[in-house]
Amino acid sequence: MRKIRSAIADYWQVFLLSAAALIALTFLYTYRLGSLTGYKLSSAEIMAHNNDLDWHALVLNPINAPYKLFDFIFIKINAHNVGFARASAVIFAMLACVMFYAIVDRWHGMRSAVLTTMLFATSGWLLHVGRLATGDSVMLIIPLIFIMFASWLAKTEQHGRALLFMTFATGVALFTPGAMWFLIAAFLLYIKPVAKHIYYAKFWEKIVSIIALAYFAILLTYVLIRSPELIKAWLAIPATMPHLLTLLTQWANSGLYLFVRGPSDASLWLAHIPIFDLFSAFMFLVGAYFYIRHIRNQRAQLLGIFALIASLLVAFQGAPAMSYLVPVAYLVVGTGLTYFLRRWLMVFPRNPIARGIGIGLISLVVVAASGYHIYSYFIAWRYSPAITAVFQEHV
Repeated sequence: MRKIRSAIADYWQVFLLSAAALIALTFLYTYRLGSLTGYKLSSAEIMAHNNDLDWHALVLNPINAPYKLFDFIFIKINAHNVGFARASAVIFAMLACVMFYAIVDRWHGMRSAVLTTMLFATSGWLLHVGRLATGDSVMLIIPLIFIMFASWLAKTEQHGRALLFMTFATGVALFTPGAMWFLIAAFLLYIKPVAKHIYYAKFWEKIVSIIALAYFAILLTYVLIRSPELIKAWLAIPATMPHLLTLLTQWANSGLYLFVRGPSDASLWLAHIPIFDLFSAFMFLVGAYFYIRHIRNQRAQLLGIFALIASLLVAFQGAPAMSYLVPVAYLVVGTGLTYFLRRWLMVFPRNPIARGIGIGLISLVVVAASGYHIYSYFIAWRYSPAITAVFQEHV
């Protein structure tokens, strides 16, 4: 108890700021959660909602189980409320924001983490996917969970905890569409620290991990053997393979959606505007330039491989799979913002006025970019004619 009081006394400002940020994030993602679309759902939301009504359906098809479990709970609380139907998406979107902050804070420090997370959390894509009851919000955490764990695993000496975290991440991957590709890539790239943690972990920790992984693997194998049509959904590839030209077009769109022209799906996006605002696009280019110069760095390789996997999933699944790519892209934005700001501070290392002006201007631009996305979602998209045509279903 004394240690807890001491920790609170030492870090009360951090606790207070964290609580304020969490409250603001909760308000952003729950404000008019049901009423923004006139208390109506899209056909895709209705399909996902109906699939999660029955516990037996979840047992027979545990693909995307992390989302379905939360959705099942909220449906049992209130099956006829639009806000509850979308609550699971909100949880995963907010979790993605917290994980994103943790990664950027570890890589670049608190200042960059705060500014970049503000861009990420208020981005139009997060607001759309994170407030839509389709289950796509789970895609947001998939690259982040492996990037966060990989960064931590490479440096920590807590071998037992690392092994348990690896087991947890693998369990999540086994029951989340497309996650296996990211798991395999992260494992191959960080095979040395992974092997080190396995070797030095305690015997009982190894036994617990083996039992847990065996249970997950047996359960998944049973489900896929019983319902082989789920294999493609598990791998995040379409049931019917598109034409090669379609695949190439959608693969090219994974980059065009970010910079040039957004998706045409009115339930996901507004009037073909790019996912990135001008500031984020510029910072992405700066961050990409930095990583290209340091391509041998393991972090650069991890982000590059994850971006490639995500773009290929967009080629197979279309615009909804951008949720795999957007978190990776914003991590590059965070690196660009950090690099740009540090270059400014290097020019004026001892001039507090110039340093303050640089930080202040960057902060103002971030606030302006966030305001642009919030306006685009809550005002422009809300009152676009397409909304009435897309959201017509009652719970």
